[in-house]
Amino acid sequence: GFATECEAGVGVTGHVIPIDVYATNLNNFMNEHHADDISKISLIKIDAEGHDKEIIKTIYPILNKVRPVMMAELYSGLRTNEIIDLIKTIRDINYDVYDININNEGLEDIKNRKLIKSINDVTVGNLCNLLCVPMI
Repeated sequence: GFATECEAGVGVTGHVIPIDVYATNLNNFMNEHHADDISKISLIKIDAEGHDKEIIKTIYPILNKVRPVMMAELYSGLRTNEIIDLIKTIRDINYDVYDININNEGLEDIKNRKLIKSINDVTVGNLCNLLCVPMI
């Protein structure tokens, strides 16, 4: 459902025709079925082939209330302004954003993490994994 909202349309994911994907809104699902467990969430992993920003927006209530660590992806098909929006979306909810590189080496070794504050801290067209940590 988000493909039409990306500048490259469905093509951002490499598909030339739309595909149907079953999805559940995490915030709604947790509130309907596991409301007592929301406070136990410590990690949220998102890998939505360029649509991470839109998913992050739907889980603002969880991110603001529980402040879990979040992993996302800076998809290689994103355009400059889409990367700027993704970084801004995450930083606006008071999370630091780190490039932990494509092999996730920054998870284990902090010297392999690179703080991302703006578009100047990334290379457009390169895939990287993001570690998003609540600001202290």
